[in-house]
Formats: sequence, C-alpha cells, structure tokens
Amino acid sequence: MDSERIPWSQAEVELTVADYFTMLDCELRGQKYSKAERRRELLKLLNKRPNGAVEFKHQNISAVLLELGLPYIDGYKPRRNYQELLKSVVLEWISLPARVNRFTDAADDPVTMPELPDNVDNVLVPIPKALPKPVSEKPDMPRVGRRIDYARREASNRSLGRQGEEFVLSWETERLRRHGRDDLARKVEWVSEVQGDGLGFDIASFDVQTDQPIAIEVKTTRGGQYNPFFVTRNEAEVSQEMTESYRLYRLYRFAIEPRLFIVPGPLDASLILEPYTYRATFRQE
Repeated sequence: MDSERIPWSQAEVELTVADYFTMLDCELRGQKYSKAERRRELLKLLNKRPNGAVEFKHQNISAVLLELGLPYIDGYKPRRNYQELLKSVVLEWISLPARVNRFTDAADDPVTMPELPDNVDNVLVPIPKALPKPVSEKPDMPRVGRRIDYARREASNRSLGRQGEEFVLSWETERLRRHGRDDLARKVEWVSEVQGDGLGFDIASFDVQTDQPIAIEVKTTRGGQYNPFFVTRNEAEVSQEMTESYRLYRLYRFAIEPRLFIVPGPLDASLILEPYTYRATFRQE
C-alpha cells in the first residue's frame, strides 16, 4: 500500500508532535533552526512518509494550537482538517506543565529589539488571508488549553510591547529616509512614550505615498501572523474616529525574523472584535 494512504500510528504522531514543539520552542526564544534539517531527521523515524505528508501534519498541529489560542510556527500555515488522533496527542502534550511551560513562559520573557534588516521594505507583508472556517466548532476542546492565555500574557509583557513599539519607530523613520523624506522622518514621534498610552495609538508618523499624518497602534507577538491579540475599547473607538489615518501594525515573529502587516481603520472592518472581559459595577435601585 502507498505509504501516504497508510494511517499514521500513535508513535508516528507522537514523534511528529514532539518535533514540532522543539521547533516552536526555538522560534519563540529567537534561536535559529532548520526546518528542512529537522524534517530529514524526523523522516528517518517514520514509516516511509514523504516530505509533503510531514509538512501537512505540522500544519495540522498549527491549526490545533491556533484554535486553543496558543502560539504556533508561522512557517506552517494552519490546516484544520486534522485527524482526531493528532488532536488528542497535542492535547496530551500540553496537559503536562513541565512541557508546556517551556513555551508559555516565553510570553513573559524580556525581549531584545532585533536589528532592522538592510532592506526595511522587506519587513512589510500583505495582510493575511482569512483562514477557512473549521468543519465544526470543536466544542470538546478542553479548558486546560484556554487557561494558558498566551495572548493575554504577551499583552502584559511590557518589555515585548515596548521593544515592538521601538522597532516600529525605527522602521518608520528609516523607511521615510529611504524614500527621500528626511523632513518627515525627523517628525516621527513615539507618542505613547512621550505623552502616555491613553491616545489610542503609539506612533505618530506619515504615509510614505501621500505625506499625510498617520496614527499607528503596535501589536507585537513572538508567534505567527494568525495569533489572536487584544484591542482595547479606546483603540477601537479611536480607529473609528480616525478612519483615514489610523493604522494597526501587527508585528509578528518578533524574536527571530520580524514581519508586520497593516490593518487600516476602522478595526472592526477587518477584524472580528469579541468581548473578552467585562467591567462590573453594582446595580442601582
């Protein structure tokens, strides 16, 4: 029988999941590794699986992690038509605190701002396409995954947020200079640092094509481009008020190879904004 049609065994899935989490640990901590080299080593342990089958499994693992709100390897775009065996192995893996703490704790670690690349325009990528909806709502996903609130922990990491903003400040300044606009580059301002974070955005800059002022809110993650993030009510409202000039810069893979895409205002035109926490007060008689 063709090896592609032979069902994956428990042992093969466990080996593949373990290999994935080893790579994810490297990615979140900014350590270089070779996907191709790791795949070659993994293939030696599997039942004559082709390269494509292993890559597909890695993409399936990304899908399970994304549905749990956990970080995933950005190079393996989530593919949701995964087997139940794979999901159960991933869930078993993250149920062991000694293992999962290796990558969830990365959300709390201080971070050093990466250097700008020689070609700053390479940092900018198109806004990602929407992922296909899951076949089901996966109601049996356990609460253990939801308790590992990676997005919340990253949002609370002041070092990550600050370094992300500083990276965008440098990137905006250098990009304007590269386009011959030193005059505008000198006017770029880190407003959340100078004036405080209540304005609803972090960086005041200029559109390189129109010279018009723009207001930039920066959201930074060590994870992939599809990882969820938090938006405050104030940020959403300001994006409505400043529709033409508001920009959200989603900065991802920050620890290893920063990339960003731009979400224009208003944010609810491009993003699904779901209530996550509520402010509670006592009822009045």
